[in-house]
Amino acid sequence: MAERLTAAELRSYGMRDFLLHQYRTVTAAETAVDLDVVRSQTAVRAAGGALAGLAGLGVYGALGWLIAAGRVPLEAAAAGVVALQTVRQSLQLTVLAANNLYEEALYFRDYADFADRAAGRLPTAGSLPPPLFREVSLDGASLVYPGALEPAVREVTLTLHRGETVALIGENGSGKTRDEPSASLDARSEHALFRRLGFRRPDQTTVLISHRLANVRHVDRIYVMHEGRLVEQGRHDELVAAGGRYAELFALQASGYQDLGTAAPSP
Repeated sequence: MAERLTAAELRSYGMRDFLLHQYRTVTAAETAVDLDVVRSQTAVRAAGGALAGLAGLGVYGALGWLIAAGRVPLEAAAAGVVALQTVRQSLQLTVLAANNLYEEALYFRDYADFADRAAGRLPTAGSLPPPLFREVSLDGASLVYPGALEPAVREVTLTLHRGETVALIGENGSGKTRDEPSASLDARSEHALFRRLGFRRPDQTTVLISHRLANVRHVDRIYVMHEGRLVEQGRHDELVAAGGRYAELFALQASGYQDLGTAAPSP
């Protein structure tokens, strides 16, 4: 959520509160599990340490009594102490290895659960892929950003057909919700980009959102947005002939070329 590249998408789709809620939920669950594990480990270690201390005290006490009573030579008692210390270290290593194995088994169980859920989402063998769409329709679609008083998009109705290349154009604040896709490209790269987009594929639909009207003259249909509403639609020559908002914007951009003494983009 703090990445610059994804900040615009988070604001556009109002995902901030949802993602923060998910983060808090997951963090709280993980913290609760960690605390339970720490409590269990502390209790087990305390009990084990107490039992080990009592057992050691009893063994050393019995060994001291045997030495004092003259029933065990001092050399044998010393060897017994070394043996007891070796056994104690071996037991500690065994318990540590068992504890690590238990923790690793928890991760493996999570992985097994994830694998089972993922297997349930896989398509069954021999199933057919979903059919290609024919059209995508919007009927009275509106969009209100969180905290905004007015909708950014107001009751837009349009239909996109498979294989079409369409363009959304308009002034800033008209409801397009993006910057210029080729703003960082030089003239040659920009020309190559839009020429490549011009090669239509029958199974794809391309939507261009642009301020540069010269780049969208050859698309199948142009949608003109103004103050969040769809005010015009049609091909380039149709919209120019209609003399509406698109024709006004196109004339404004063309005048910049004329002022420089170069040929204006032809309709």
